[in-house]
Amino acid sequence: MNVILAVKLYVTKMIEDCGPGMKVLLMDKETTGIVSMVYTQSEVLQKEVYLFERVDSSGRESMKHLKAICFLRPTKENIEHLCSELKNPKYGVYHIYFSNFVIKPNIRAIAEADDHEVVRDVQEFYADFYAVSPHVFSLNIPNCSRSGNWDLEALDRSSQGILAVLLSLKKYPIIRYQYSSEMARRLAETIRNKMREEATLFDFRKPDVPPLLLIWTYQAMVHELIGIRNNRVDLSRCPGNMYLNFGEIGQNIKTLMTEFQQNVKSNQRLESISDMKNIRRQMANENVSELDLLRMVSLYALRYERHSGNDLRGLPQEIIVFLIGGATYEEAFAVYNLNKSLPGVKIVLGATTMHNCKSFLEEVSHSTSQGAGSRTRASSGGANYRSSYQSHFF
Repeated sequence: MNVILAVKLYVTKMIEDCGPGMKVLLMDKETTGIVSMVYTQSEVLQKEVYLFERVDSSGRESMKHLKAICFLRPTKENIEHLCSELKNPKYGVYHIYFSNFVIKPNIRAIAEADDHEVVRDVQEFYADFYAVSPHVFSLNIPNCSRSGNWDLEALDRSSQGILAVLLSLKKYPIIRYQYSSEMARRLAETIRNKMREEATLFDFRKPDVPPLLLIWTYQAMVHELIGIRNNRVDLSRCPGNMYLNFGEIGQNIKTLMTEFQQNVKSNQRLESISDMKNIRRQMANENVSELDLLRMVSLYALRYERHSGNDLRGLPQEIIVFLIGGATYEEAFAVYNLNKSLPGVKIVLGATTMHNCKSFLEEVSHSTSQGAGSRTRASSGGANYRSSYQSHFF
């Protein structure tokens, strides 16, 4: 639960994966700030990174002897700058790392722009937040709302930043939010929906699923259906094929595979209650082996083991608190003291921005700048301007 260490590990891996040799770090405005908060320039120089450039800067010299490490946010502007760079490359090779999810059209645009074939790899490294201290992060969003509603760009950036924190810390949250806050509800729902879309990224468990699955490679299927012992296959359970020619054996295999595929398709259409009851009939079917029954039940249990309601199983030991509207360093100090006084409990504080009195009043003014009605609401509820979004982890 150390956000500085999480970002440092990402940056270190970017540099090390490029291998030995002189390198240039090509960044945008935001990633420049993200990296500078965890690494000094002298520390990065020790890792053979001798040049730091902005992807949007013009007039850069051509240096083909350098390897380019591109660390960028996946924004429309950055994709356009990167494509322009690749059409006229100034460095020998390019290793591209995005700080958050990249959509397929952007990947396609990069591939089409790489006429000189200088791109070596494209990866997602989820360092998309500003690590203020080991237990505090900010997203540097100064004005996230207007008239008590989310600015859509701020909502998108906030959800991306929180998702990046979760992925970098390898945490799968149980989400809790302030019931009276519509902004907190929208943020929580946005994060929940994105986590469902990227379910495989957020599955940090290592369940024993592979041995239960039927792998469709030749060796795996032979071992599953017949059995391999010391690289030898015992065909005593497959009589009647010894003296057939190769074409007849192929036809037998095709018939068996067709039957198997039909069974697989019927098992995938479990939509109604009657379909699910069919599982019970299959369990009573003598033609289904005990091994296949055990396989089916085990996979079902692994698939639905998390469907036990939203109750917490105890007091959370790892907590991330995210404040919509910003946090203060006084609150960061309070979290530090809590971490110090509660052994075994780890708390991380995140916020759209880090406030002082002036910046907080400016954000309140910006949020209530849509007319008299808004100002009236602010005067009656200004003290409750900030909303909280909490995530509890186990």
